[in-house]
Amino acid sequence: PNVRSEMLEGGYVYGASYGELMLKALATTATMQITMTTVCSIVSQVKLGVGGKRLEWWVHQFLCLTHHAVVGVWALYALIYDPVCWAVVRGVCNKTVEGAHRLNYETSRYYMAILLPLTIGYMFFDMIQLYRTKELNMLITVHHGVSIILWPLLVHFDVAHMWILYFLSTELTGPFNVIRKMLSEAKYKESKLYIVNGLIFTTLFVLWRIVPIPTLVSVGWLANPFDSSTVPTSLTPNIVILLKVAYLFSYLPLAFNMYWGFYVVNGACKALLCSQKKRNKTC
Repeated sequence: PNVRSEMLEGGYVYGASYGELMLKALATTATMQITMTTVCSIVSQVKLGVGGKRLEWWVHQFLCLTHHAVVGVWALYALIYDPVCWAVVRGVCNKTVEGAHRLNYETSRYYMAILLPLTIGYMFFDMIQLYRTKELNMLITVHHGVSIILWPLLVHFDVAHMWILYFLSTELTGPFNVIRKMLSEAKYKESKLYIVNGLIFTTLFVLWRIVPIPTLVSVGWLANPFDSSTVPTSLTPNIVILLKVAYLFSYLPLAFNMYWGFYVVNGACKALLCSQKKRNKTC
């Protein structure tokens, strides 16, 4: 039996309100910052022998890797092993109207109350670190900023939980991207480990971030909130407006994935070609 879903039906539990989500997110940010400060103070100004970066950069990468692994695996587990979430996944894959409706309005407060603060807190931390190192760009700012603003509101008002849970599950590709950066920084870009990690990263990225896009777009259209006949009458006008904004912005991470996917696949192809031509020294 889906005990967690039964516990959550019809009421507020587990701190999924906006205020509590943001407080837990800030606590996550503080924890990550304290971890970084503590480690760096213990090994103050020590440079790693490989890569030449200060320890702070490496701690940042390890914290990112930890977030991606924990949130990505946990969100994927929820989508597959939670009966309610799995029913939504099947409905979406079959492109049914019911699946489209549940994609927008099925709730998962238990997972949202745990996973969302971890991700929002990580995004705050990541933006702070990237700003400090002058690596923060417009793409990351928009991606993190929109998520920080919209996702807690959507969870608070019990809409679009399944959309958010899917986006959180795509963090599963993150650890391999971080490992790629670490290997590159450590001057192992020509190693077999770098190539194998890149192939795993590219495969996961394409299968879990790119392949679902046409289905998500078509199913999202079936129950889009601009069609009043698909919107539950129990929703207030303000929540409907929020849902419409979120619907439009739901295409943003999909567009980002297509943009990043081009470079991921292109990079993987170049790495494979370089590997094959290495003996001839043409790369």
